[in-house]
Amino acid sequence: MSAPLPVIDILNNLITVNNYLMASQAAKLPQAVTKDPVNNKTVQKFIEWQERIWEEYYEGLVNAQIVAQTREIHHLYSIDAITQREVRSILYGDPGGPTPKAVSLCDDVTNLISEGAPLVDELTAITEGIRDADKQKVESLLGTVKTLNDQFDEDEQKITEGAFKTAEDIFATVVDVAIAVGSEGEAIEPLVKGVTQVGKDAVNQIILTQDAKHVLSKLIDAWAELDEATADLAQMTMVVNQLNEVVKDQSTALTALDAIVSDWQAVADLTNEPRSEWDASGKAQIDEWSSRMSRVNFSAATQTIQKSDLE
Repeated sequence: MSAPLPVIDILNNLITVNNYLMASQAAKLPQAVTKDPVNNKTVQKFIEWQERIWEEYYEGLVNAQIVAQTREIHHLYSIDAITQREVRSILYGDPGGPTPKAVSLCDDVTNLISEGAPLVDELTAITEGIRDADKQKVESLLGTVKTLNDQFDEDEQKITEGAFKTAEDIFATVVDVAIAVGSEGEAIEPLVKGVTQVGKDAVNQIILTQDAKHVLSKLIDAWAELDEATADLAQMTMVVNQLNEVVKDQSTALTALDAIVSDWQAVADLTNEPRSEWDASGKAQIDEWSSRMSRVNFSAATQTIQKSDLE
């Protein structure tokens, strides 16, 4: 009997990329940087990069390709209207090219991520140019951010085999968490990545543990004590750290994208088998695979936490 086609691995690697790219898309530069005319070109390129990469990945790859294709294939099976040629047409495009559409989109997203590397260098140079900041306080605050990430990692959820034993659809919601600081409640993005919640419904916020609440409260208090230059340095450093977790060679996000490409290609290869092999096993494998894949929905949410939420 042939081994089952990859489902959980594809879904969990999508969740991994979701987490990192949503945080990168949500990262904000301090006003001292965005309003300085010297930085106009870099700031504009960064904003455009953020918009393009999330649109290309989330709207293009996840929704328009992976989710749409698996649901279309599953629907055709459900009405007993599937053929090998039809599956290949969905995965490769009509009349059918040499590369699955989702694989091509993964390559496009990888290229877009790579385009962010020079931007990170420019943002790093801006960060290094911030004067009169208390670097010791920044280091201390970044240590608190790491502790917070460790707390959220404990609450990180992925798709498990057990989730498919229920009758309901599965929702994987990546939540990007920000904290509101200062008199005007400016949102600061302290996380390296988003946090995914998995359940029967879309989840718009994570449930904070007491430990996470304690660390968040400590972070908000520490941020409130920073002078303007130190706060700018802290925010820029966190943005650069966020982006490096995405654009650096062999980053977690890029590794997950590579794994999606490999698994998706393995699925698509079944549509290129001889007809006899398709009839013997390929058709049934794609049926089971599309049925499971089509039950998972992806969503995104932003949670901004106020000091009052932690009391």
